[in-house]
Amino acid sequence: MGIVGLIPMLLIISALSGCIGPWTVITGGWENINTQATEVRVWGELSILEPADDWDEGFVWDTEKHDDISLYANMQWADNHGAFNTFSLDITDLDRTTEYHYRAFAEKQGPASNVKVGADVAFLPGQPRVGTVWPDNNAEVGITHATLKGFLHFLGGAAYCEVFFNWGYDPDLLTQETPPITMTSTGDFNVTLTDLVSCETIYYKAIAVNDVDTVDGWVLNVTPGQSGVQTYLPSEIGSEYAMLEGRLLYMGGEPLCDVWFEYGDQSPDNLDESTDPQTMNATGIYQAYVDLEPETTYWVRAAGYNGQCDIAYGEIEQFTTRGATHQFKLFSGEKDRQTPKEIIQWWRENRDDISIRELASQYLKDGYLSDPEAFDS
Repeated sequence: MGIVGLIPMLLIISALSGCIGPWTVITGGWENINTQATEVRVWGELSILEPADDWDEGFVWDTEKHDDISLYANMQWADNHGAFNTFSLDITDLDRTTEYHYRAFAEKQGPASNVKVGADVAFLPGQPRVGTVWPDNNAEVGITHATLKGFLHFLGGAAYCEVFFNWGYDPDLLTQETPPITMTSTGDFNVTLTDLVSCETIYYKAIAVNDVDTVDGWVLNVTPGQSGVQTYLPSEIGSEYAMLEGRLLYMGGEPLCDVWFEYGDQSPDNLDESTDPQTMNATGIYQAYVDLEPETTYWVRAAGYNGQCDIAYGEIEQFTTRGATHQFKLFSGEKDRQTPKEIIQWWRENRDDISIRELASQYLKDGYLSDPEAFDS
């Protein structure tokens, strides 16, 4: 689109500057798309309640924030449309050391033109990206030791990054620091702490530093001597049952660990039912079949106890049983590596059912589907 073609749009945007439509357009996140950190992809989302075919979406961006979006130096229509009304744009020729601001917007087609604008979001292309990682195998957590883990996702276009951990016994006061590790490529890094106090929780976060910025990962925690469990969404959901699924990550230095599930249909704060304990002598997946009521929302969490410290709990997950005609299956194991052909077929056959749409969206968000674009058609 040429400059002349942009003028009507910019006049409309100027007239509606500051008009941020609630739940209509959301300015999403951003991601680097080249190793030199000079190109990024920005994302936006149109409300799922809006027919995507009725709207034209795009982005504005600049090196500073503006309340009036007609003042942004650059404007371009989205060049990609994904699942669930998402859209994106590749922005190139950036300076990796400069902070940029962008907003998503959408114009409704038709005689009564209407423009909705998302919030301003900033990005710094040359930021490194680092994640704090949970311990996930038996060797990493013992009675008096714990391995802190991180993953360097992106160097931010730098020749190298220094990575390390801050840790402590208070999540808001991580005063201790591990020696820095110099990394010239992305990948895992870890440090093992020894002579820790059994059953006393430590908190930690991974940190990465390059010539542009310092970036922190999430604060996670680990308790020496305690087992670790993870809750999965059920591997099978029927109208009157579910196959609950969890994973014993580590046993906290003990040879045996009892695992079970706690669940309920009242609220996530009232898990008033539980499955029988299963004794495990090795880490891995475990399951439990439970009888449930149809078309009912449940909350569930995995639990584990090795006889040493307190009971270990996984995150609480939510799911809904189906009516008599609906059944959803997901294979066990490494869900994020599976081809979701059966899931996609199930989605296409039942896409008018809002409860199934919500469940598919939840599985997509949790990373259980490896091909979200397959949901477009």
